[in-house]
Amino acid sequence: MGKIELLKETAKTVTVGLFGLYVSFSSFLDPMSNRYEIRHQSRNVNVVSEEDNVEVESSKIYALLINSKDNDFLHNFSGEIDSIYQSLIKAGVSTDNIYIIDAENNKRIANNFSSSLSGIDNSIKDLSNKIDKDDHFILYLTNHGGKNKKNSNSSEVYVKLKNKRTLKVSDLEEKLKPIKPKTSLMVFPPCFSGAFANRLGKGNIIAISTTTEDRIAYSIGLYSVDILATRFFPKLLDPSKYDKNTDLNKDGKISIEEAFIDTANNDLLNNPLSPWRNIYQLRYENIDPSDISYKTSKNLKPNL
Repeated sequence: MGKIELLKETAKTVTVGLFGLYVSFSSFLDPMSNRYEIRHQSRNVNVVSEEDNVEVESSKIYALLINSKDNDFLHNFSGEIDSIYQSLIKAGVSTDNIYIIDAENNKRIANNFSSSLSGIDNSIKDLSNKIDKDDHFILYLTNHGGKNKKNSNSSEVYVKLKNKRTLKVSDLEEKLKPIKPKTSLMVFPPCFSGAFANRLGKGNIIAISTTTEDRIAYSIGLYSVDILATRFFPKLLDPSKYDKNTDLNKDGKISIEEAFIDTANNDLLNNPLSPWRNIYQLRYENIDPSDISYKTSKNLKPNL
């Protein structure tokens, strides 16, 4: 399936804070502004995913799911971890291959680590000893994002941790270097998370974010769960969630790209008249996101 390339939103975004709510006027200025952007970050002409008929057993999939800080009355971050965890189980991934860092300390499985920089370091070290060049790695990092107001450098964008600590984009990139799988899928829903996608979506990593590096992310309702957790991952991993409308090239499978486009188009905030707008980002270099999908059949083997 060919790439669907869209122009960046050109309307100037003006954001106003009022009692914790943020109103963006960009969609009023430009009612046809983007719902998503897919970008091939050209650094290398060698595309690994030309081997699009290779099958990888579900036992070769590893995941690290991180809720870096406590829930609040607007966001149920732990619910996002729960949703993705269930999708991984339905895809046939062993609980031994799923690692969870949850600030709410919900003990689901044996591989639980503390929501701290040391906990993140320890989980990555453990995973790096298990993951090899034939494996597929999934990372999901959620909670509130922020940026250094004194420094516009995107590497200064961060996700909040407990005890007023933060994890910057550049630091996460460095921490993940010991993990060397065949492919990685990294998903970031926080505010300003486009900085994570732009920085990490290279080499054999496909990176997805809810928004751009200079915009906050929006959600609906109180104690909400992000749609990337409740729609993107089920569409990608759970065969019972297959539908022909999401399967754009009608090959009987849902690729990363197709699940991404479906999620962006079904975010209720992303209608042309909405004053709140998420502009979903997908970044890749050597791994084509339209080539990675999971079979909607009982053997549950993903195709790369």
